[in-house]
Amino acid sequence: MDFQRIVRILKDEIDRIQPQPSQIEYDIDISNLKVALREKFCECDLDELVNGRTQYNCGGRFYIIEESLDLELVRIPSEIVYNHLHTFLTFLEGIRDKTAQVLNRKGYNRISDLIVHPRFGSQAEKIYKILEDNDIDQLLSLCYLR
Repeated sequence: MDFQRIVRILKDEIDRIQPQPSQIEYDIDISNLKVALREKFCECDLDELVNGRTQYNCGGRFYIIEESLDLELVRIPSEIVYNHLHTFLTFLEGIRDKTAQVLNRKGYNRISDLIVHPRFGSQAEKIYKILEDNDIDQLLSLCYLR
């Protein structure tokens, strides 16, 4: 099996996946993709899937891939990413999924909505500024701290 064929198969599998109505249009249902890939390739040896060889060292077994492929990655428009990030209330300290759901039910759907919240207002302002300034380093450090 050649690598080009694998890429075509993967692209076909990805193209067949339909996003759920509750997701934004660019989301991919990863669980369906994982199931489809497991069913398709679980019995295959790695050597059949990619050009490479197995090696061993003191850390154990690893695989060296000897083939490269230029892929055209799908770029999600920045305004969609921007809008989506503004809905991640869990960027704020003290907000996890359950609290975010409660806040959503109370009408706090975006970080900008939380600026007027008595408990989370000051944090929301800081996070909002990070998102508005496109400060990737600060944003990544927020994600790392979560």
